[in-house]
Amino acid sequence: ENEKQLELKNQQLEEARLAAYKMNEELEDIVEERTRDLLISREYFKFLADNIPVIIWTSGIDGKLDYVNRRWVEYTGFDVEESKTKQAELIHTDDLERNVTEWQTALKEKRKYEGEFRLKRTIDGAYRWHYSQAIPFKDEHGNITAWIGTNIDIDDQKKELEKKDEFISVATTS
Repeated sequence: ENEKQLELKNQQLEEARLAAYKMNEELEDIVEERTRDLLISREYFKFLADNIPVIIWTSGIDGKLDYVNRRWVEYTGFDVEESKTKQAELIHTDDLERNVTEWQTALKEKRKYEGEFRLKRTIDGAYRWHYSQAIPFKDEHGNITAWIGTNIDIDDQKKELEKKDEFISVATTS
């Protein structure tokens, strides 16, 4: 009787082992498929980010850069690792403190960041005005997992606005 019980338990154990093996293979297939989908999604993002005429960057929840697109590298001359320590060289000194404070406040309050500052262009060393924004990216529970930001060169628009303001000022004093 004990031998029959032992044989039955061994048979049940073998069936459970086979079922676990099958489930493990199915899970591995699912993980492989989702990993492939994630890689494709990441490559789509990089392709899009590298081929639009806007600077795109991301940071972790701590606000530290972890990705910059090709446009950033072309504009500043720095890759993501170099950019982490070159902020003071890239942003005009008159704009740096204000924008760092605004960024820190947005991180602390977990809200959208918006700012304008002059960013140094590597090709000629000129500082050009940029509008920057960063939006918190949240998971399904509402927790911030990253920040996605853009910088848009608005220097030409700023100069046109200055000309318009100057013209209006001259016209109203005449």
